[in-house]
Amino acid sequence: MNELEKINVIFEWLGNGGRVRMVREMRTHGGQVFAAGEALRLLRLEPSLVDHSYVAIFESEEVANKIIRIRETSFDWIEPL
Repeated sequence: MNELEKINVIFEWLGNGGRVRMVREMRTHGGQVFAAGEALRLLRLEPSLVDHSYVAIFESEEVANKIIRIRETSFDWIEPL
C-alpha cells in the first residue's frame, strides 16, 4: 500500500466517524477474538516505533474495553461501515 492509498483509507474511516467493521476474523496475541462483521470504532492512530508506518487502535462497539491494534499491513482486514 503506497502513501496515497494509506491516506485515502484513513480518510474513509474518519469520514465515517471512525466506524469500521472486520472483514474476517482476527485474533490478538492476548487471545481476544474479533469476529468477521464486528463493528469497531477508531480510538487513535499512532506512528509505528519500528518503521514509517501506522498503527490504528480500535475499540469494539459491541464489547466494552475490547481493544485491538492493527498495523497498516492489515488495514485490508477492515472496511468502513
